[in-house]
Amino acid sequence: MTLDITNVRLTAAPEEEHANGLLGWITCSLNGAIQLDGLALRRTLGGDLSISFPCRKDASGRQHFYSRPLNEEAREEVEWQILRALGFEEEIDE
Repeated sequence: MTLDITNVRLTAAPEEEHANGLLGWITCSLNGAIQLDGLALRRTLGGDLSISFPCRKDASGRQHFYSRPLNEEAREEVEWQILRALGFEEEIDE
């Protein structure tokens, strides 16, 4: 299956959140059929860019993701396409 990420939009986080690594929130379309909302663009402590997927925590602290890649290959492809669409080609590890 081919993943096609389009209609990528970034809403910048407030400047004070940048110190915590949060740069903003992403909305995009997957294969022209599914909209993904609330993905977070973050800068890690090591300086890399990362996409995190929204979830909720239950009373015991367990995470329940609303949407997420099912394997590392899919995660890397989604991140690569989103970061490229946002103009971060030079920061993408190939």
